Amino acid sequence: MDRGYEIIKALDRHPDGLSIPEIVSSTGLSTGIVRREIDVLIATGAIRSHLRRPNGPGRRGYRYTLTHTPTSALLLMMSIVIDLANTDPESAAKLLNAAKATGANMVDGPYPDAIIERSADVGFAPMEITTGQDELSGLTRFRFTACPVYEAVRHHNGAIICQLHREMVRGGTESFGAQLVQFDTSRPISPGCEVAIRRVFTEFTDTANRMTRMESESRGDPAS
Repeated sequence: MDRGYEIIKALDRHPDGLSIPEIVSSTGLSTGIVRREIDVLIATGAIRSHLRRPNGPGRRGYRYTLTHTPTSALLLMMSIVIDLANTDPESAAKLLNAAKATGANMVDGPYPDAIIERSADVGFAPMEITTGQDELSGLTRFRFTACPVYEAVRHHNGAIICQLHREMVRGGTESFGAQLVQFDTSRPISPGCEVAIRRVFTEFTDTANRMTRMESESRGDPAS
């Protein structure tokens, strides 16, 4: 029996997700096996974890759902796009420009949360890994722990798919007046691409704020 597949089938029957005890009940597998298989499935991008806080007394726990996995038909259509891009540089350039424009139109909300949340919405399961040093330099850093288009990238010489994803992130980032500093794809290609974005005008904005405070103090305005 393919234990991972049994877990995937159980999650497919429950789009809202299952906890580990619920997966155990649904599959008949032991708790230890379920935990080990879940670690593998998360690492390969097949499923996602969601922290759920209880409404009343009780411990916080995780629920697990399937990621957005492309259907065979979608994979076939993606392979057509890949073949076109790989044989026609002009078409490839147009696709990359279109991806950037799409990314700019996708984000909605405050920076940088909108970029991270939109990436989660489409199945890339971003995990923020910003360090204290990053914050001092205005960086926000995150890693994509899942890849909903992994099969297309892996099986169809589809490096262009990673490039399209990069341009979508770039478009969303630049729509906030920020900059895509890093987009490192895993080698070999797998879930785990690392991204860093930065506010372009952070230093200018900080200087302007300091000047405003100094002018306010010189006029004797009350502190806010």
